Amino acid sequence: MPRAAPMAQAGLVPREAIEECAAKAGTFSAVDAARIDEIEKTTRHDVIAFLTFLEERIGPAARHLHFGMTSPTCSTPRSPSCSARRPILLLAESTKRGKR
Repeated sequence: MPRAAPMAQAGLVPREAIEECAAKAGTFSAVDAARIDEIEKTTRHDVIAFLTFLEERIGPAARHLHFGMTSPTCSTPRSPSCSARRPILLLAESTKRGKR
């Protein structure tokens, strides 16, 4: 969660919430991507779908992850099949770094 840590250091989000998100995020699979796509069919918004998925997985602490996140941050090109790819890869990568 490379963007969340500096926000926690600045006092914009609770550090404990970001630590909880990093601990509970886990790894992502094709099943997770399919769930995000399913949520996006209802929300019709890629970022909201991704954040809703994270809140399902992590719980209330995930509500702090939306600060500074926009559609271009999450996906290019923007399509239901691609919408979750970039954020999942970024989160998985940051989770791996946090476990070192």
